[in-house]
Formats: sequence, C-alpha cells, structure tokens
Amino acid sequence: MGVPPYSADVIGATNADLPDGIVDFTDVSACVDRFKNALGAPPGTWCDLAANNPTQGVNLAIDFGDISAVVDAFKGIDYPFSGPTAPNPCP
Repeated sequence: MGVPPYSADVIGATNADLPDGIVDFTDVSACVDRFKNALGAPPGTWCDLAANNPTQGVNLAIDFGDISAVVDAFKGIDYPFSGPTAPNPCP
C-alpha cells in the first residue's frame, strides 16, 4: 500500500495558498504552470514530486514525471514514494 494520494496536494484553492489536503485540478494546473515557468506558479519545491524519494531527493527539475504524479493522485492512485516535503509558508 502506498502513501495517500493527497501527498500530491501542492497548493490550496489558489497558487498562493498552502496545500489543503485535497488533490484537484488546481494542483495539476499548478504543476503544469511550474513546468512552463508561468508567472505566479508555486515554488519548485512544492511541485517536484517524482524525484522526491529516498535515493534521489528533490531535484527541482519540474518535468512530465511530476505532472504525471499529480494526475495519478488526482485519479486516486497511491504513490510508490513518500511524496513532497512540507512547503514553507508563502512570504
């Protein structure tokens, strides 16, 4: 059994909000925005999910693997890794 899908919750209702425990389209969109380096996208440490495992750590390279991880969580699929580290509060 993996980690609960909500471990891919990278933001709350808006990109400025801390995670709220719900994985929804806002989280998917936020990771896509980070992938595109869109203005206002959440920090890389919030969206770097696929590389956050005991052997790799966070690499801050947001790519399709990270987006795929959030989409899987959005669909209710458990992760095979521990999920992201808790983000720091917004400044």
